[in-house]
Amino acid sequence: MINQDSNLKISVAMATYNGERYLRQQLDSVLGQTHGNFELVVCDDCSTDSTMSILHEYAAKDSRLRYYRNEANIGYRKNFERAINLSLSDYIALCDQDDIWLEDHLDTLLTTIGDKQLSCGKYLYIDEDGNPLVNADGSYADFIMKKYADNDHERLEYLVYNRPFLQGASMLIRKSLVPIIFPLPGTMSHDAWIADICSAKCSFVFADRVITLHRQHSNNATGNKCYVTPNVVTILNEIPDRKTKSGRESRYEQCCELLKRLPDMDKKNRKTIVTAQKFYRRTDRLFFRLLYTPLFLVKIRDGRNRKPRWIWTLLRLAHFWVYYK
Repeated sequence: MINQDSNLKISVAMATYNGERYLRQQLDSVLGQTHGNFELVVCDDCSTDSTMSILHEYAAKDSRLRYYRNEANIGYRKNFERAINLSLSDYIALCDQDDIWLEDHLDTLLTTIGDKQLSCGKYLYIDEDGNPLVNADGSYADFIMKKYADNDHERLEYLVYNRPFLQGASMLIRKSLVPIIFPLPGTMSHDAWIADICSAKCSFVFADRVITLHRQHSNNATGNKCYVTPNVVTILNEIPDRKTKSGRESRYEQCCELLKRLPDMDKKNRKTIVTAQKFYRRTDRLFFRLLYTPLFLVKIRDGRNRKPRWIWTLLRLAHFWVYYK
């Protein structure tokens, strides 16, 4: 039963681009939410398929949907930024064009967020045909999510040294966060940056419930890959590419922007960011490579040291030196 009586209105911000294959299924899941008091804001990035026709069809049937078409292709990062800025409600839920929302998606996030600025739920991986790929409790991302669910400091520490593990399409944010989020720094995705900001502000809450069926297919614009078992290959894949200068510069810019936009963050988080800032600024020099090797080994641990510790250490050390040679 749809709950239309809630006084708390939500804006659902969706970015589309050539999404005709899965768009109808996603629109049906969003418009069928138990929390019915929302607007669905869609920004299309100059699709060349029938995406616009589908949006026009659904908007004619449901007044909660309003859509816009960009004058030129601006990429998914800017497209999401536009959709978020066009949202009118105090709460904004982020939405991909190819996933499926469970009917209590919005209710769960709204109930969980409390006085925080970000609520993020769990997601279950599905394939192109909607079949489950792995149990939600068995995925790599879910393991990391649970490990850092209640500790903003440790989560921030993990995020600045590793790849993001939180999915934007399972997030609900407050509109008051928008001026801090944009513009996005470097090449960071909007969801990774939001997770960094809210962890640094100690304003994150985790909803321990599956709310999204996250589709994996060959045309994903972004998103977390489906890692099932904790082995060396998947763990190393989670480590950001610091081999190129541009990769280091992007991470360095991320740290600088966090310090600039959040001058009031607590001392522990500030120390974490400053240390990471030095790490990314200086790791192209041999002296600092030697200096920060122990730091790197400690910071990127993820708690899954199921192999003997000395083997784990050698693997991390070898990976570090190869990426910085």
